[in-house]
Amino acid sequence: VKSPVVTVYVSQYAPMYIFIQGVLNRTFDISFLPEVTLSKLFSYLNITKSSEVDFTNVRITKKGKTDTYNMMGYFYDGTIAKDPVIEEGDIIYLPPLTYDKAVQISGAYTYSTPYEPGLTLRTLLLKLGPLNKDIAQIESAVLVVDNKAVTINLEDVIYGKIDYALKQGSTLYIPKRDERYVYVIGYVPSTGIKTFLPTEQLTLNLALAKAGGIAKEDYKWVESILITTPDGKVQNYDSTLLSKANEVKLTTGTVIEIRKYPEFKIYVTGDFAQQSTVTFDPDEPRTLSQLFVKIGGLKTDQMKWIESVKINNQAVDMSKLSTYTLKDKDIVEIKKYPEFYVYVQGLVNTKGKIVFEPGESKTLKLLVAKVGLPSEDIENEGYATINNSSTIDLKDVIYGSKDYELSLGDIVQITYDPFIVNTIGTSVGTVQLTYKEPRTLSYLIKKLGILQPESIEKVLLIRDGKQQEYAINQLLYDQISVPLAKYDTVILKQAETNAVYLTGDVAAYVTFAYNEPITMQRVLAKVGLSDLRKIEKITNGDTSIDFTKDLAIQKGAILNVQLKKPIYVTAMGYIKNTGRVSFDYYETADLQTLFAKLGGLIISPDEYYVSDKISIVRQDKILEYDAQRVFKGLDNLSLEDGDFVYVTESTPKQVYVFGKGMQNGLVRFTQSEDFDLRTLIGKLGGIKEGTSKDIAIIGDESTKITWNEYVNLPLKPNSTILFDVDTKNYIYVVDPTGKPNMIYTDRDMTLYEVLSKVGMSKNYGKIELTSGTTKQLITLKAISEATGYNVKPGDIVRISDASMNFVYVLGEVKNPGVVQITEGMTVLQAVIQSGYFTAKAVPSTVWLYKGGIDGQAVKINLSAVTSGGNVDLTTVEPGDVVFVPADMFKTAADWISTIAPLVTMFSTIYGLFN
Repeated sequence: VKSPVVTVYVSQYAPMYIFIQGVLNRTFDISFLPEVTLSKLFSYLNITKSSEVDFTNVRITKKGKTDTYNMMGYFYDGTIAKDPVIEEGDIIYLPPLTYDKAVQISGAYTYSTPYEPGLTLRTLLLKLGPLNKDIAQIESAVLVVDNKAVTINLEDVIYGKIDYALKQGSTLYIPKRDERYVYVIGYVPSTGIKTFLPTEQLTLNLALAKAGGIAKEDYKWVESILITTPDGKVQNYDSTLLSKANEVKLTTGTVIEIRKYPEFKIYVTGDFAQQSTVTFDPDEPRTLSQLFVKIGGLKTDQMKWIESVKINNQAVDMSKLSTYTLKDKDIVEIKKYPEFYVYVQGLVNTKGKIVFEPGESKTLKLLVAKVGLPSEDIENEGYATINNSSTIDLKDVIYGSKDYELSLGDIVQITYDPFIVNTIGTSVGTVQLTYKEPRTLSYLIKKLGILQPESIEKVLLIRDGKQQEYAINQLLYDQISVPLAKYDTVILKQAETNAVYLTGDVAAYVTFAYNEPITMQRVLAKVGLSDLRKIEKITNGDTSIDFTKDLAIQKGAILNVQLKKPIYVTAMGYIKNTGRVSFDYYETADLQTLFAKLGGLIISPDEYYVSDKISIVRQDKILEYDAQRVFKGLDNLSLEDGDFVYVTESTPKQVYVFGKGMQNGLVRFTQSEDFDLRTLIGKLGGIKEGTSKDIAIIGDESTKITWNEYVNLPLKPNSTILFDVDTKNYIYVVDPTGKPNMIYTDRDMTLYEVLSKVGMSKNYGKIELTSGTTKQLITLKAISEATGYNVKPGDIVRISDASMNFVYVLGEVKNPGVVQITEGMTVLQAVIQSGYFTAKAVPSTVWLYKGGIDGQAVKINLSAVTSGGNVDLTTVEPGDVVFVPADMFKTAADWISTIAPLVTMFSTIYGLFN
């Protein structure tokens, strides 16, 4: 090809890598950045003045030659003395900002910031924020610049009176004020450590105020006050010290224990238990009579109701109630005389349940006096029927010597049949004669006040279906004496009247028009008996009449009408309504209809009490049925006139609960709930932490049971269930300050778990574990070792104040001594915390003695910190020793004689092994 024309396109440039080390560790392609400088590279890498880079010592290695650049001016005033062009293959080392290049604050506050040109102490304090005089001694801070220390009052700096220029590595130490505190435990609302401000007086009065205070009315509960000073001396005072508590001066670390008189509690059950738990004040007499006062005051009129008193299920002589001395946690059962009552219905002023007091005679005479009778007629001619069987004339009881002994639950019906005579042919109808009036036919005729006796053809007296005729004048003028009987019918027959006469259950004089035919249906219609179902039978003399047919009736006929009688049944007891119920001719008289009329039986799974047994008293027989079966329609019974029905209530499913950690009082069970211990504990919300699972059940017999999820026990009504404090399932922990803690557990725990639960650092090396009578001293060298010790409920864990949460950093560091360590701290971080390497240090040969100078020695190379590369990140553990030598040729064993006295000295200085 001669003279070709060729076009070349660059599709992709070959990468031109530079290598960045130090704070950043990466490669960077500058092929697309021609003539890029170091300052421009910072922009591409997003490096700012806040980056953790020592900008005074940036190093660039080009083709084996290294130059150092100070780039501080670039960030703070925009000036660049040297801004080299970066070329392919260059190595840029960005050294990390070490603590000796930063400005630091230590002591009461901890703060570190990169040095900035022109940084002054006042600017540094503004960065730190407000200072609290209560925790920091700002009047005696120490500022170190260029290894020269000066003591200053920071208030002068804050207010602008003076300022100090800072340099790289400057440090400010603000001493922490000594804490002023005491411990308050015992009978106070808020126990624990109570701190005091520098301006506050360290007095008993203020310490108690910080703990919530003790009200004056509660002084009586203070048994003693124990004040234990830090040197272990104990002083015991009585409650009178509270009145002059403001004068009692304390020292930091004092322990104040307010001991309360032990509570004196009595548990009350039975009929008078208005409150389940009664507490006695220390100055109260612990007698049974005082208990009666505290449970609401059993007055004299109430004392008569006490049948018996039992203490811990043992009977007490009633004559010694006022002198009997109680013991703490006695269970007092006050039993009331069983209630005596009867039910009264009928013609009385007060109906229903009538209660008799214990001293009252349970007789019919007293009952009549209690309920009252509405009239003299009832007193003289009424009668009482007891339980639908025995009948007694009231007159013999009220005015005579007769009486009747009543029994619990008797039903007494007071009835009175008035002396009634039916009159037909007059406007009066029914006439009632009192017991004071003559009961003769002549008196009745005069009482009727007949104005035209001549219109009366004759007077007929009908009794038991038989009739007797009398002349009206004979009766008006007392020519004859005819005695009357109850429910006689007297007909005043009118002369020449188109009418018929009705007697019996319907007394009526039924008239017809002169030419109007007299028929059966017309007679019934005129007296309103259109519903023939109401009629039992109709007779004319001895002849029965078919009243369903419209038969002709002879003028002047006397018809005896008998109606179907309603059935009356009385129902009492545990039903929604009680009383006398009538069943009309068209109603079904049975148990289910009866209860429907009275609102129903009380049957519900959500009820505490329900209808239980149904008793039907019929003449001399008693029939019994189950209320549940009648309610469900499984059983029924036809009722008869005069039946008495009584419904009992079920035995209440209830128990008394007393003791620590549980809701005290009466616990009732609904009908749907199982009446057993498992259901009870469920209703109580479970057994709370701190409450013993050993349960006492006191009833007719006492039972003790240890509860767990597999145990259950049926309960008996009105038994007492006692819970107590769980004293077995606690682990007791005493921290290095002497503060006690309690951990509830029902299983063994590891020491690691115990320390975690009380929020205690796991790095305390000396722990005393007491189990029963055995004491064990444990020294932990590593956190993991705490998992290897087993702690049981009842054990005591006492943590000494010798914290192992430190590492010794010795040798060529600026501040050799002890460094508190945190989880994951490296050897390098420990060295930095000690002020970093001195000029003589050999970072390539740092010795780490694991667990102390007698432990394994490990060589750590930290030279990469100054020369670049990967840094060794070996971590330290509590008790380790880090030694930075000045001679790289000596072995770890060579340095032990140098290290040992230093460890002893710093241990003594810092009080690590008290």
